[in-house]
Amino acid sequence: MPDQGTSDQPPPKPEDNPFAKSPPTVPATEQNKVRPEPQGGSGNKEDAATKLDEELRGIQRGEKWIIIIQAFTAIVSFVIMLIYWGQLTQMRVATEASTKAAQSAADALDQSGGQFERMMRQVIHQTASQAVAASANMKSAEAAKGANDIASETLMRGQRPWIGVIGSPIIEEVQFNPDVGNKRGEIKLNLTFTLKNYGPSPALYINMFPIPTILTLKGTKKFSEMEYRIAEPMQSACWFAGQETRTHLMTGYLNGREEKFSASPRGFTIFPGDTATLTVPSPLDAPSDDFSHPLDIFGCIAYEDQFSKTTHHTRFCYSISDVKTASIGQKLPACPMNANAD
Repeated sequence: MPDQGTSDQPPPKPEDNPFAKSPPTVPATEQNKVRPEPQGGSGNKEDAATKLDEELRGIQRGEKWIIIIQAFTAIVSFVIMLIYWGQLTQMRVATEASTKAAQSAADALDQSGGQFERMMRQVIHQTASQAVAASANMKSAEAAKGANDIASETLMRGQRPWIGVIGSPIIEEVQFNPDVGNKRGEIKLNLTFTLKNYGPSPALYINMFPIPTILTLKGTKKFSEMEYRIAEPMQSACWFAGQETRTHLMTGYLNGREEKFSASPRGFTIFPGDTATLTVPSPLDAPSDDFSHPLDIFGCIAYEDQFSKTTHHTRFCYSISDVKTASIGQKLPACPMNANAD
């Protein structure tokens, strides 16, 4: 840009530029003189100043309250921080205490686990030892009981009564009828037995029951059937004899009315070394053809002792070879079948 001071062009004239005219400069004193002062100007200034002052004071008060609120907020925040800090501290202390307690509990649990394991091993060992001892004691007790039972049985067998038949039974009466009708015959026998107590104590409630039987064994195809037919009469005789030896149920008639009642044991007593004579009827009804075979008398004596109230039995068997020739006073020989005692 060329320097205007060095330009050859003449400066423009002020009158040529209408915008170049400036208002006339009036001195300050003239301005003060020319500008008229509004009426009541001082009062308005005072009011404005008062309002401004009040506004300033209000702002100052607001700022003070803001400062106070901020300070209070800071104090409250500080107090909350202190509370949180205290709680955090307490939580840390509690956490440390819990950690220590948990560690202590874990240590105690480990120790208790070891003690429990040792205790259980001891208990198992003691239990096993006790089981062995109990087994040994049980075996000892069983052995002692067995020995006591043997001793008791030996004592009872040594002191109990033993009833047996002396000699042979004698025929007191005999009536034989080979034909009573329907191809059947019958024999009526009264046999006399002499019994003796061979034991050292009395025999109580003695009962005897004989059953005459003719063993033809007709139709028998098996040895087991034959054995049953031989054993069955003896079993029946012992059952009938034992019914009277102990308390038993009976049926009676009183004033035309049937009554069942419990009957006391019945029978007689034989003291040690004594004897007793009994005559018992032994009738038999059988097919006439069967009387051509021998007649066997199966019988049983039942009695009790004074120690165990046990029913004892003496079984016997006697035979008549020919019933047609049987006579009074005839002694019957023993037959070797099922004769024993308990």
